[in-house]
Amino acid sequence: MWNHGFFDYSPEHGPMKKLMTALLLVVCGFALSLPRPAEADTLMSLYQSAIRYFPSLRSYEYKEQSLKSERTGLGWQRVLDVDVEANYYNLDTRNFGAYPNNDMSIFDTIDIFNKKGLDRGITGYEIQKNKSLSDVEKKRIFSDVAEAYFALLMNTRLLAVHEESLEWIDKNILLVDTGVENGVFPASEINRWTIEKLSRQNSLLSDKMEIARLKETLRMLTGLTDITVEEDVLTGNTQVTVDDLLAHTPELAVYDLEKKQVELDIRKENWSRFPDLQVGGSLIQNNEPESTGDQKVVSANLRFKLLDGGRGFRIASSRARMKSIESEAETARSQYMSLYLNTIREMNAQREMLENLRVARDLSADNLEKLTAGYKKRFVDFIALFDAFREDITIREDYITTFSRYHQTNQYLSHLSQGDIYF
Repeated sequence: MWNHGFFDYSPEHGPMKKLMTALLLVVCGFALSLPRPAEADTLMSLYQSAIRYFPSLRSYEYKEQSLKSERTGLGWQRVLDVDVEANYYNLDTRNFGAYPNNDMSIFDTIDIFNKKGLDRGITGYEIQKNKSLSDVEKKRIFSDVAEAYFALLMNTRLLAVHEESLEWIDKNILLVDTGVENGVFPASEINRWTIEKLSRQNSLLSDKMEIARLKETLRMLTGLTDITVEEDVLTGNTQVTVDDLLAHTPELAVYDLEKKQVELDIRKENWSRFPDLQVGGSLIQNNEPESTGDQKVVSANLRFKLLDGGRGFRIASSRARMKSIESEAETARSQYMSLYLNTIREMNAQREMLENLRVARDLSADNLEKLTAGYKKRFVDFIALFDAFREDITIREDYITTFSRYHQTNQYLSHLSQGDIYF
């Protein structure tokens, strides 16, 4: 007897166990085939979709490929720069008359001082600068996605608040309607609540229109056909520093790379004084009647420019360009420092405002509940309850708006300071 627990294929229980196993496999297969609930789109998942989709980023990819090929070609050109020269001429002499001559030369120019290495370095910095410019575009895309994402979350929450307000008004209308029949409430109060209901219905329509617009914006940014967002577990870094933000600002990196390129330009001009080595050979077909015949020549020589009147002016121009870049970089650095400081201050103020609004929201909800109970007993008139209701809606709207703005700023600065949006 082979006893292996549930899968017992003993002669006594084999058929039943096989049937149960088959049923289990069918049930498991059916469960696996059921559609899984769609996962909500997070801020970073939407951003990653936008990076894969955005057409403007492809131009940077193509340029990077071009620059890398150019840099590889400069490496080969250092040792493989071959020229061929062929000449045919007819020589007319007094003694022997006219006769044809021809020659062919082939020589390779070798960069023995690796001046091409400076060109490769300049191209390498150009590749890095292209990457930084791509990061500038990614930063803009992230900002656009974050703005639409948090606006969508905000309007979704506002929609829920306005739906709750309509339910609350409907309950009051039902209460007043009953009270009118019993002579407790004047009929005019039904009209007042109905007017407020119509106003809130318009707010609801505005929310839905804005949600549809924001979803369309995210679809255009990401290329996704269906957008489903839920609030992330927002655990952004509240200790963002200006130094971290400046270290991950691609606009400033572009200036640094341009300065390095100019430095290599100056070195390139100075190194142009050094010679290149030329090695090669020539074949001269000499048809002169009294010549010794064809000649084969193997040669090696150093080739350099003796005088270059424009070199000093080109160096001076590069140095002036260096000062211009340094001045622009310093100005940009100051501007970004001021921008980041103000944004951090704004984020900290929003956090404090959020705490105040949270307390005010709780107090307002408690106040509205008490006034509603008093209204039912006619201890509180319509105006007092109506004002409290509107105040409660305003506080809840302010809380949601501040909550969204705070977390948008916090997430933007957190990702910017970590540099994890540049990939």
